[in-house]
Amino acid sequence: MTPLGGRRVLVTRPGASAAAFAARLRELGADPVTVPVMGRRRIASDEVIARGLRDHAVPGAVIVLTSGHAAELVAGAARRAGLDLAHHPATVAAIGPGTAAALARSGRRADLVPETFVAEAVAERLVALGVAGRPVWLPRAAEGRPVLPERLRAAGARVTELPCYRTVVARRMEATLAAALAGPLDWVTFTSGSTVRHFDRLRRGRPLPSGCRVACIGPVTAQAARAAGHPAAIIAAEHTMTGLLCALCAATGAGEEAAPGAGGGPP
Repeated sequence: MTPLGGRRVLVTRPGASAAAFAARLRELGADPVTVPVMGRRRIASDEVIARGLRDHAVPGAVIVLTSGHAAELVAGAARRAGLDLAHHPATVAAIGPGTAAALARSGRRADLVPETFVAEAVAERLVALGVAGRPVWLPRAAEGRPVLPERLRAAGARVTELPCYRTVVARRMEATLAAALAGPLDWVTFTSGSTVRHFDRLRRGRPLPSGCRVACIGPVTAQAARAAGHPAAIIAAEHTMTGLLCALCAATGAGEEAAPGAGGGPP
């Protein structure tokens, strides 16, 4: 018997990563329902991003990437500007393996990936390395949490933030989400605070189906879900898509009786 044995799982994340996650769910026996609740709108031009790369091509500089999409935008801008990102002199930190993998596709390996894939862990690692007086460039989503630049500045770093894109609710998916919520669902999955917020905007007060529970990729996402009235039944111990799949399988194997916080992450 397959681990997820026909469970219907709502996938809310956007882009190609949603299709990949749905495919892995299907391999595990689940019936994925893909409704990307948000899109991304670019707000920084290639020229602006390339300028940031040039400005931070100096000894001691640090570039921090907190999403795969930010990594792709930076890599694309570098390529179109004729910049050699693979040999850029800055230290490059990636928040997790997905972001590091997106960066690696450009030919550049991340110099630092924390063991826990949250902004606080990135800040902790960089502070431990010593960032006082060093220029730090943070190209990211406009709605990124302030904790990372605040902690780096408190440690003496000279942080430059560049909002590269913003997330927007996928209004075209409202009817699709309504149909999904009208039928049976076993799980709704959230992979970021943005997916939680845009899910709530798109559902327009429609309740989750009876018996449907929430699975979150990590504690920051779970905190956003709890604040929105969707306490997580499981939180992935490893804050990756693989970790989320493992947590879903473990909960199903435990007879669907996972308590809040199951999966190894804090509530």
